[in-house]
Amino acid sequence: MQLAQRVGGSVVPFSELGQALRTVDVLLTCTGAGSVVVDHELVSTARADTTSPLLIVDIAVPRDVASDVVRADNVTLLNLDDLRDWAARGLQLRAGEAERVREIIGEEVERFAIESTARQAAPLVALLHEKAEAVRQAELDRFSNRLASLEPAQRDAVDALSRGIVAKLLHQLSVRLKDDAGTPQGERNSAAVRELFDLG
Repeated sequence: MQLAQRVGGSVVPFSELGQALRTVDVLLTCTGAGSVVVDHELVSTARADTTSPLLIVDIAVPRDVASDVVRADNVTLLNLDDLRDWAARGLQLRAGEAERVREIIGEEVERFAIESTARQAAPLVALLHEKAEAVRQAELDRFSNRLASLEPAQRDAVDALSRGIVAKLLHQLSVRLKDDAGTPQGERNSAAVRELFDLG
């Protein structure tokens, strides 16, 4: 009675089960009868005048519902074995998702490690580019008198050309420093670059 009130249901006597089965959508059984209480004849007679589906869930041990009720039209029967299989599929699905999560975490950790290692070379690469830019700017200043006669567009072209040359010259070196960062070879490369370009 209390359960029926809680879910908005109604209580009917067991003797009226056949009549109740005419209108319900779901039947959940869990009695202690010890034998079948819902058989094919009861279900097929009750559902003779309806085409609406009926789901029967039998969680009793031993079972309350005869297995042949599924021969009645539009009737589906699930028991503890079905629920166990459903739960097992759910566990397998969750296990697969958990494995995928572990793969994603592993990939992200590896990516983070690579990026973190590459960032170790960033300060040295920045110093290298600053040094090259200072040299480029000093050369432009040294030739400022000769460039003074150029039109603004021509001076911009000279500036862009010199920037491009410096960028191309330093590109491969910068990539190598980042790729080898965190390795013994990377340490040797960094030391050599600092010494050759007097980067301190």
